[in-house]
Amino acid sequence: MTKRDRLIKILIELGVDDWMIKEESLSSREYFFIRKDLDMNRAKDISRFDITLFRLFEEEGKVYRGSAGITLPGDVSDEEAVQRLEKAWFAASFVKNPPYPMAEPEESQLPPVESPLTEGELSRFAGEIYEKLYSSDTRTEGGVNSSEIFLNRREYRLITSRGIDIEEKLGSGVIELICDWKGKKADVEIYNMFSFSDPHTDTIEEESREQLENCRLRSQAVKAPELRDIPIILTGEAVREIADFYRLQSSAKQVYEKTARGVVGEVFQGNDVKGDRITIFLDPVLPGSSGSRRYDDDGTALRKQEIYKEGTLLRYHGNIQYSHYLGVPPTGMIKNLVLEPGSASVEEWRRSPHVEIRSFSAFQMDGMTGDFGGEIRLALWYDGEKTVPLTGASLSACLFDVQKEFYLSRETTRREHYDGPAYLMFPKGHLAG
Repeated sequence: MTKRDRLIKILIELGVDDWMIKEESLSSREYFFIRKDLDMNRAKDISRFDITLFRLFEEEGKVYRGSAGITLPGDVSDEEAVQRLEKAWFAASFVKNPPYPMAEPEESQLPPVESPLTEGELSRFAGEIYEKLYSSDTRTEGGVNSSEIFLNRREYRLITSRGIDIEEKLGSGVIELICDWKGKKADVEIYNMFSFSDPHTDTIEEESREQLENCRLRSQAVKAPELRDIPIILTGEAVREIADFYRLQSSAKQVYEKTARGVVGEVFQGNDVKGDRITIFLDPVLPGSSGSRRYDDDGTALRKQEIYKEGTLLRYHGNIQYSHYLGVPPTGMIKNLVLEPGSASVEEWRRSPHVEIRSFSAFQMDGMTGDFGGEIRLALWYDGEKTVPLTGASLSACLFDVQKEFYLSRETTRREHYDGPAYLMFPKGHLAG
């Protein structure tokens, strides 16, 4: 009898109402570079069981569904497993969620998630990734200060008391990159972190080249003046975070907890939109994304979902628990977001006076209020005659105001869990110098 089978036997003997067992095998290879030299590398290979126990109980005439989760090492003894599962089973009686069903077995119609990182030895990709990451590091004034490369493989099997039995093999990579530059005005550093699922992607080289260029420009930047009623062009993380705001506003969990404003059938952007109206899909399997999955953590089979069309909210999305609370069909938890591009080119916007914000010290997007902004590390200000790199200003705005007239570029990008316009512009921004 396998360890997994013994754990199932223990759960049955304890009388657990419902349960999920996720048997996982995790492998990682990590590389740490100072400048271009390898400083340290390490490998990790672990196995574990993530187990969730569900308990129906009644208290003062009300029925609740409690749950508790634990993680057990792959070599856990039967005695330790019994002790910890008994404690979790007891703890589940203190969680008072309204009842909700578990996912039922259903075959996914999606193709398997593909990643070269799921096959062979992970270390064989390190050289190629290194070459891509450092290919633009050719200048004496600046370059890559340090980098960390993480390569991960995750294989899991999910079995539930309701008959679900699924397996997936997933691969992902994460890079943390610090670049520095010695300029006439200042010595600067810029930090960035990004993920991928295909080590052969051009994304690695593009991210590094872009970061080095931003670092060079930042070393030339001057203190920003106060600028009012000027077009603002956003790119990178800021655009991805703004797009994700609309996911939150249509989340079954957020709607149930009354922290979202989305109402199915209504135009979320309002009825007097002058700019582009959003059309958003959630796509379970997006090439290159480390968030691609055929099933979510409940075992729900995932499908591509259209959430907004021309600004109108079509449906709520979420896991089986919160979808049940709202009385809507569950979509499962889908990480990848696809935002349809606009019709204008960023080059058209750049012909007129504007500020293009390349990087923030930390971009903030409030998922409840719609407030966004942050301290600007690097922006390019075009006054109609010349372009000047700026730093030190701050941007503060509210998306509920901005969305009435913002524009999406026809140029697109695919980064992290996002596929959509690379730039977003709104015509009347305010930079506090």
